[in-house]
Amino acid sequence: MAQIRFNEDNPLPKQDTAHSVLVTSTISGTNTYTVATIHGIVGPSRTLQTLLAVLTNATKGDKVDIIIDSPGGHVSTGIIIMNAIMQSSASVKTIAQGDCASIACCIWSVGDELEAQDWSEIMVHMSSHGARGNSKAIELDAQQIIRFMEFIFEYQKNRGLFTEEEIDRVCNNKLDLYLTGTEMQERLKSIKSSGKEL
Repeated sequence: MAQIRFNEDNPLPKQDTAHSVLVTSTISGTNTYTVATIHGIVGPSRTLQTLLAVLTNATKGDKVDIIIDSPGGHVSTGIIIMNAIMQSSASVKTIAQGDCASIACCIWSVGDELEAQDWSEIMVHMSSHGARGNSKAIELDAQQIIRFMEFIFEYQKNRGLFTEEEIDRVCNNKLDLYLTGTEMQERLKSIKSSGKEL
């Protein structure tokens, strides 16, 4: 297997330092195996160019593992990553390794294969944000984000990640929902043993 070098003068993998997206790839035959790490706050999409390029340019048979340790961040950036994962021709495995909260949990939930490490923590909640500007524009922006959150919660519920009661608690009672990695592992095992496809 060969290591892809993004810069001939620097054998280290490409790193978008704004929130530490690290991407390394190896080539085996005609397929590529890539490991990407999202660590820290999910920031503006310009910091994710490498990850998005890998997901977009992947071909059938390629594998991408995305290791997530993030408290969340920008919803709009999360949506871009989620779309790229769902539209990628690669088989994408998302791995909750540490914190996997807020929009980071949304990103994690759309992988083709999901994994939660023992000491990880999964957290979902309604988005929280501040806004400035025209009151009507702020209201419309908030409504749009609420619609998106309801859509993703429904998606997560349909995959068996969260129950109807848990989603109701989050949406209507505005409570945060925390699960340990081992609790999520049990859910993932249950989904797999039921024959339900993730």
